[in-house]
Amino acid sequence: MKGRSDYIKVSNEPDDEEASLMTDRQQQQREMNKQDEDLDVLHGAVKKLGVMSGNISTELDIQNKMLDEVNSETDRAQENLDMITKKTRELIKEAGANELFPLRPPPQHRHLIDGHT
Repeated sequence: MKGRSDYIKVSNEPDDEEASLMTDRQQQQREMNKQDEDLDVLHGAVKKLGVMSGNISTELDIQNKMLDEVNSETDRAQENLDMITKKTRELIKEAGANELFPLRPPPQHRHLIDGHT
Protein backbone atom coordinates (compact mmCIF):
# COMPACT_ATOMS: atom_id res chain seq x y z
CA MET A 1 0.00 0.00 0.00
CA LYS A 2 2.43 2.37 -1.12
CA GLY A 3 1.29 5.89 -1.81
CA ARG A 4 -1.68 5.55 0.42
CA SER A 5 -1.76 7.39 3.68
CA ASP A 6 -3.68 6.44 6.77
CA TYR A 7 -4.07 10.05 7.63
CA ILE A 8 -7.11 12.16 6.84
CA LYS A 9 -6.45 15.51 5.33
CA VAL A 10 -7.75 18.24 7.63
CA SER A 11 -8.76 21.42 5.95
CA ASN A 12 -9.18 24.81 7.49
CA GLU A 13 -11.84 25.51 4.89
CA PRO A 14 -15.42 25.02 6.12
CA ASP A 15 -17.33 22.33 4.34
CA ASP A 16 -20.69 23.05 2.70
CA GLU A 17 -22.68 22.21 5.84
CA GLU A 18 -20.59 24.48 8.05
CA ALA A 19 -20.78 27.25 5.47
CA SER A 20 -24.55 26.88 5.35
CA LEU A 21 -24.78 27.04 9.17
CA MET A 22 -22.60 30.14 9.24
CA THR A 23 -24.75 31.77 6.58
CA ASP A 24 -27.91 30.88 8.53
CA ARG A 25 -26.42 32.30 11.73
CA GLN A 26 -25.36 35.46 9.95
CA GLN A 27 -28.86 35.83 8.49
CA GLN A 28 -30.39 35.29 11.95
CA GLN A 29 -28.03 37.88 13.42
CA ARG A 30 -28.96 40.40 10.70
CA GLU A 31 -32.66 39.76 11.36
CA MET A 32 -32.16 40.17 15.11
CA ASN A 33 -30.26 43.41 14.53
CA LYS A 34 -33.07 44.69 12.29
CA GLN A 35 -35.66 43.71 14.92
CA ASP A 36 -33.63 45.52 17.58
CA GLU A 37 -33.58 48.65 15.41
CA ASP A 38 -37.33 48.37 14.81
CA LEU A 39 -37.94 47.93 18.54
CA ASP A 40 -35.83 51.01 19.26
CA VAL A 41 -37.96 53.03 16.82
CA LEU A 42 -41.14 51.64 18.38
CA HIS A 43 -39.85 52.41 21.88
CA GLY A 44 -39.19 56.01 20.86
CA ALA A 45 -42.68 56.34 19.39
CA VAL A 46 -44.27 54.90 22.54
CA LYS A 47 -42.29 57.33 24.72
CA LYS A 48 -43.49 60.24 22.58
CA LEU A 49 -47.08 59.02 22.88
CA GLY A 50 -46.64 58.82 26.65
CA VAL A 51 -45.45 62.43 26.78
CA MET A 52 -48.29 63.54 24.51
CA SER A 53 -50.90 61.74 26.61
CA GLY A 54 -49.48 63.38 29.73
CA ASN A 55 -49.74 66.80 28.07
CA ILE A 56 -53.30 66.09 26.96
CA SER A 57 -54.23 64.98 30.48
CA THR A 58 -52.78 68.18 31.94
CA GLU A 59 -54.64 70.30 29.40
CA LEU A 60 -57.90 68.48 30.13
CA ASP A 61 -57.43 69.07 33.87
CA ILE A 62 -56.95 72.79 33.23
CA GLN A 63 -60.00 72.98 30.97
CA ASN A 64 -62.13 71.02 33.45
CA LYS A 65 -61.23 73.53 36.17
CA MET A 66 -62.13 76.37 33.82
CA LEU A 67 -65.48 74.72 33.03
CA ASP A 68 -66.15 74.26 36.75
CA GLU A 69 -65.52 77.98 37.28
CA VAL A 70 -67.83 78.90 34.40
CA ASN A 71 -70.51 76.58 35.80
CA SER A 72 -70.17 78.14 39.25
CA GLU A 73 -70.42 81.64 37.81
CA THR A 74 -73.43 80.62 35.73
CA ASP A 75 -75.11 79.13 38.81
CA ARG A 76 -74.50 82.35 40.76
CA ALA A 77 -75.86 84.43 37.88
CA GLN A 78 -78.96 82.20 37.69
CA GLU A 79 -79.50 82.54 41.45
CA ASN A 80 -79.21 86.32 41.17
CA LEU A 81 -81.60 86.37 38.23
CA ASP A 82 -84.09 84.21 40.14
CA MET A 83 -83.89 86.55 43.12
CA ILE A 84 -84.37 89.64 40.95
CA THR A 85 -87.29 88.00 39.13
CA LYS A 86 -88.93 87.13 42.46
CA LYS A 87 -88.50 90.66 43.78
CA THR A 88 -89.82 92.10 40.53
CA ARG A 89 -92.93 89.92 40.78
CA GLU A 90 -93.45 91.03 44.37
CA LEU A 91 -93.10 94.68 43.38
CA ILE A 92 -95.56 94.24 40.53
CA LYS A 93 -98.07 92.60 42.87
CA GLU A 94 -97.59 95.30 45.52
CA ALA A 95 -97.99 98.08 42.98
CA GLY A 96 -101.01 96.44 41.45
CA ALA A 97 -100.48 94.69 38.17
CA ASN A 98 -103.47 96.44 36.59
CA GLU A 99 -101.97 99.85 37.24
CA LEU A 100 -98.63 98.88 35.64
CA PHE A 101 -100.20 96.90 32.83
CA PRO A 102 -103.68 98.23 32.17
CA LEU A 103 -103.82 96.04 29.10
CA ARG A 104 -102.65 92.48 29.01
CA PRO A 105 -98.83 92.44 28.52
CA PRO A 106 -97.33 90.67 25.53
CA PRO A 107 -96.87 86.90 25.93
CA GLN A 108 -93.14 87.14 26.56
CA HIS A 109 -93.81 89.26 29.70
CA ARG A 110 -96.90 87.53 31.10
CA HIS A 111 -94.80 85.30 33.33
CA LEU A 112 -93.84 88.39 35.35
CA ILE A 113 -97.45 88.85 36.39
CA ASP A 114 -98.58 85.25 36.48
CA GLY A 115 -95.57 84.12 38.51
CA HIS A 116 -94.53 81.40 36.07
CA THR A 117 -90.99 81.04 34.82
